[in-house]
Amino acid sequence: MRLLAKDPADRYPDAYAVLRDLDQVFPAGEAPRRRRDSRLSFGTSGPLEAQGKPSVPPPSLASWKGFVTRSRRLEVEGRRRILYEVEELVGQLDSLVDMMEQISTVMEMKQDAHREEGRRIRHAIDKFAQSVSIKRGTLQDLRQEFDALAAEMSELDRQIAVHVVNLQVSGRIEIGARLDERLVASCADLGNLAHGWMEHNARLAGLRKKGQTLSKQIRDNEMQIDALRERLGSVLLEASAAIETEQARIDSLEEERSRIETRLCGLAVDIVRAA
Repeated sequence: MRLLAKDPADRYPDAYAVLRDLDQVFPAGEAPRRRRDSRLSFGTSGPLEAQGKPSVPPPSLASWKGFVTRSRRLEVEGRRRILYEVEELVGQLDSLVDMMEQISTVMEMKQDAHREEGRRIRHAIDKFAQSVSIKRGTLQDLRQEFDALAAEMSELDRQIAVHVVNLQVSGRIEIGARLDERLVASCADLGNLAHGWMEHNARLAGLRKKGQTLSKQIRDNEMQIDALRERLGSVLLEASAAIETEQARIDSLEEERSRIETRLCGLAVDIVRAA
């Protein structure tokens, strides 16, 4: 028999191959057969996935339980003690599967919480970024309007200066000077220019105030975005640390599972010998 082969190359490669052949030695109509490729998903081959709940299929556990049930049907002297130990180990294997499933559930809850918090943070960052983009566009429009008004103000300054100089040169700006239609018209033009200048100056002051307010809001939003990005980085680090912690627990349980199944294979050899 392969279990008793002296050459390691002729022995079974693992516990799953042993179970497959034991099903032939102790057949049972209803006992579940373990697939060769069906293994616990908690192995040391890779890190715990950050998405979804890892499954813990129990076919190997069911096969060991079926093996115990089938072995009881054959009354062989000396097998009872071995079966007691097998039953105890199968119970431990059952507990390990339960613990893995509990870790899987807790890990899923933690991952969902981290994903939801990350989603909310990203959404907030997008909203602030959109707001900053809109405000920068508005600020650019204000600057263009401000520049246009400033150019008009420069022209008004020039026109007002020309009118004042003309009035001074004419020598008719004196107390008691006789007013004529031309002088009044010139003064009226100067008054209109002055009124326009005051309106433009008031509009420039309003644009300047709006620009300062928008600039402050943009700076505040950018600071909030930086804070949110820092928080998002912390969330990702927390999620990674949680995965590493749970993975370490799973790896430890997987090592224990391997030890138990190795011992079960050894006991299976004893049972075959006793049969």
